[in-house]
Amino acid sequence: MSGTRSLLQGFERDAVVTWVDGQPLSAQGFCAAAATLGARLPRAPHALNLCEQGPTFLLAAAAAWGRGQTLVLPPDRLARTVERMHARFADAYCLCDTPGVARFAQRQGMRVFDIQYDVRADRWPPPEIPSSLIAAVLFTSGSTGEPKPHAKTWGELVEGAVTFLRAFGQPGTASAILGTVAPQHMFGFETTILLPLQSGVGNIANAVLAGLLTAPFENLTAYTEVLPDGISPDLVRKIMIDNPHATYTRLKQPVRA
Repeated sequence: MSGTRSLLQGFERDAVVTWVDGQPLSAQGFCAAAATLGARLPRAPHALNLCEQGPTFLLAAAAAWGRGQTLVLPPDRLARTVERMHARFADAYCLCDTPGVARFAQRQGMRVFDIQYDVRADRWPPPEIPSSLIAAVLFTSGSTGEPKPHAKTWGELVEGAVTFLRAFGQPGTASAILGTVAPQHMFGFETTILLPLQSGVGNIANAVLAGLLTAPFENLTAYTEVLPDGISPDLVRKIMIDNPHATYTRLKQPVRA
């Protein structure tokens, strides 16, 4: 796939891309932070992204892509999995946003780079990324055998976000995306990382599904890969579940209206 695709689509320079410590970060501020971080990243073809917070995962991904690097997204955080990733991608370093994860990665023998936001500058327009760049290597869960890698180019990821928007419609300008699936998972990666970047709608954070019941959010719409096991009736009432594709659903107890 030839040519380039922009890191951001649909954003005005002052529009919010994400929230850092509860404060909105504009598109121009996000681009500047990604460029600043990218200039500090190690020279390596691969980066293992183990960031736990949505905003820092988003920033780490943008910075790595700006350097022409490939994100490696392991299927879980087990020590043997990280060791396997280190053996497969010996030239990779690890992107972390918490001391605990950094220490864990170091124990597996990996180089660690701590992610911090530097938003003291603005940069506009967004950078262009080669469509042919292998932007991410994701893995199957391994539930039916050895986890298998799937490489995705930047062009393929952008087209996936465009397809999502065509299927479900463009979110409103007052909307924000709140993820409940880890961004290392393909569904979480597409909906909480690629979709915000390519839809002009900001990413708030990742959250535990049950926490949405008491969270200060309204008019929630869920785009779900499966209906989670044990989802509560109260949560069903609060969230409008749009276009669910329930390959497996089990209710622990009868649901009463």
